[in-house]
Amino acid sequence: MEWVRDEIGLLFSQLHNPVVLQRVDCSGLHLSGETQVSNAESFWDLTVASASERSWFMLSYSHSLPEMWAGLLDQNTARARESLARFIDMGKAVIEAKEAMQDPTNHDRVAPSLIHGL
Repeated sequence: MEWVRDEIGLLFSQLHNPVVLQRVDCSGLHLSGETQVSNAESFWDLTVASASERSWFMLSYSHSLPEMWAGLLDQNTARARESLARFIDMGKAVIEAKEAMQDPTNHDRVAPSLIHGL
């Protein structure tokens, strides 16, 4: 998942970029004045929201079944194997979740009353 470094890491690196911090009037480590503090809080909130949105998109994209199937057809054998491994891991997670829901002694069950409807 190199996208975490490439996408999310890049977003969070902006929090330490002197040029960006100067543009949003948060250029110093020791913020002075209400405006700088307010700007820093807003910049932090915007960065976290952007990273969250990007993570959600990338996870749903990279873990979607069509994307996984397409990965299996990659001409690069190593990437095709990685796709197969992700596909198998997702299948195992689904099976484990189903088994956990059906086990009355499992503490990970969220809604035991719903099991009877499955």
